[in-house]
Parts: sequence; structure tokens; C-alpha cells
Amino acid sequence: MEPKFFAAPMQGLTEAPWRRLHRASPWRADEYCAPFLRMERGEPRRKELRDLAADPLALPQVIFRDLDEFLALTDALHCAGYSRVDLNLGCPFPPQVKKGRGAGALLNLRLLEAVADAMDSRPGLTFSLKMRPGVDEPDSWRAILPIINRMPLDHIAIHPRLIADPYDGPLLLDQFALMATEIEHPVVYNGSIDSPADIDRILQLAPSVAGIMIGRGLIGRPTLIAEWRAGSELQPAERARALRRINAELFNEMSQTLCGDTQILQKIKPFWLYAPEEIIGRKTLKTIKKAATVKAYEAALKL
Repeated sequence: MEPKFFAAPMQGLTEAPWRRLHRASPWRADEYCAPFLRMERGEPRRKELRDLAADPLALPQVIFRDLDEFLALTDALHCAGYSRVDLNLGCPFPPQVKKGRGAGALLNLRLLEAVADAMDSRPGLTFSLKMRPGVDEPDSWRAILPIINRMPLDHIAIHPRLIADPYDGPLLLDQFALMATEIEHPVVYNGSIDSPADIDRILQLAPSVAGIMIGRGLIGRPTLIAEWRAGSELQPAERARALRRINAELFNEMSQTLCGDTQILQKIKPFWLYAPEEIIGRKTLKTIKKAATVKAYEAALKL
């Protein structure tokens, strides 16, 4: 059976405009995850709530450090009409980890027990979870295995890296394979999927995997899922046209909603950080990076 494909949540990138545009394209994923919602000044952060309101089809995610935050965030989403919530136990950002949020919550067994109990008191919500094997030790997931196995979860997405290696360190594929066999929920793989061959590699490693979650690989190669489904890779020129197309649509929307060159460029330029140099061209990417005005940015794309 074909795996379910998820577009991973990425702060500052997979916000509502990108999700809507990619979902409407011929290269769509099955599910789009929104960047995490967190507490700010004692209430759910309004910026993320606005983002969710602009794309109600997204799967919302929450990050929390204690039961009170978990309850407040899930209540806010339920009141906003959402019936699904993803729990972030994988964020490696040091300020969040130090406060016990994201991957830091993996160390708090008491909190996870309390959250598992609280899930049972929220029949109107369906939960899923995103995690890593551990913070410092690759097999520390075993300590929380009994807890997550009793949680009522739709799926568990696993990014098989430790916190010290946020996104570019070695993949702990042996640990992922073990987790996939011992976790009693559907397992979704996440981490360094940049080509159709990478998808095949994971499915061969763990045939029971229910889904594939793609973040950076989908930003730089928006056609990736469609290429795998078709069983053939697009030519470099076709991939370049697709990437230019979605980024041009993003740029047009940002030009209408943001104010001034600085705001627009701060939002659009990060999307080019994941563009393959061999597809777009080193000179073009270098010129985009240096662009200080919208006019210079548009000129860079005509190189």
C-alpha cells in the first residue's frame, strides 16, 4: 500500500501561503502540517492562530512544557473548530528544549503520563505525535515507549536524529527501524528526504512505515512526491520550472500582503536556501542571496 505523504511543519516556511499553493498544485501531499502553536504571554500565540485560520485544512501542531500549556493550546484549537492536534516532541531549538518543550519534553516522563491521561478526557480531539529517538542517547525512546503506546494516537512521526544533530547530523536509521517495530501506532518517517530514491530507501528499511514526512526536500523540490508516485524523475529543466513557478506565486502573494522590500525579501529569500544549485544555477542563487531590493530580486531570477 502506498505510504501517506506529509508536508512537514517548518517555522517561517510552511505557513498558510505555501501550504495552500502546494496543495493546489499537481504535486500535492496528502497532509500539510502547520508550524507549532505555542503559548505567549499566557495565551496561545495569535500569529499562529491567524495562520491556521488562513488554512483550516492544515494539521495544527502544539509545543508545550507542562500540562497547563497542553490543555490551554488544545482547548484553543478545539474552540477554533479543529478536531486533530499534533504534539511536538521533536523540536531541537535550544531555547525551547531548555524550557522543557519540544524534544525537551521527552525527558519529562511525569508530563507525558499526565498528557496521556488528559487525552482520554478530550474525546472531541484526535492526536498524533512528532518525536526524536532522544535528546542525548539514541535509545532513550525506550523509557517513554510504554507511555506513547497507551496514548490514543493516529500516528507517530519520527525524525531519527539526536538534538545535538538537529537536521544535518547522522541519521539513526537502526534506531528508527527498531522504533517502527515496537511502537504500537502507525509510524511516519521524517528526515533528509531529497529524492525519490530516498523514499524507496526508507520503505525498504522499514516496510511497515505508514507514511513519509518531507520538509526541506519539498521546499527545494516541490515535485518530489509526484515524481515518486509517477515512478520517474523529472528532467532538471522541468524541476527548475516547477520551483520557479511556486516561488513566483509565493512572491506575488507576499507582494500583495507584506509592506516594503525588506519584509518581502525576508520572507521569500529563505525558500531559495533549499534550491539545488545544479538545478537553479550557482550564479542565480548567489544573486538572489545578495538582492537588497525587490527589483534586484526580480532581476536575479531573469539570469
